Amino acid sequence: MTLTYNRRHPLQVTAAFDATLVVDGRPAQWVIGRDLIADGLLGPVGIGDVRIFPHGDSTAIELYSGQENALLTVATRDLAQFLDATRALVPLGSEVPTINWRALTGVLQQPDSPCGP
Repeated sequence: MTLTYNRRHPLQVTAAFDATLVVDGRPAQWVIGRDLIADGLLGPVGIGDVRIFPHGDSTAIELYSGQENALLTVATRDLAQFLDATRALVPLGSEVPTINWRALTGVLQQPDSPCGP
């Protein structure tokens, strides 16, 4: 699993997988909330398709897709260092000013948007 962070999408972390975890014939990719990961270092969090919880010196990340699921463990120290690096780019609590609300509102108001009028 490779985690990536992009300051243009400050609330999310992308987890990409190699060919060992495939969805619809392609390597799987999940978008996980940065806050969810941070909270998962401290205690069990998440409902639905992503759940995160401490597991000894590791952090467990459970991913669900329909009837399929994957359980991953990541060294908590490594995950904390990754989160620290993301905070250096965009400090916690400062994410919202980086969001282009005008553009987002325009997308959400389109008739074909799942949140559209």
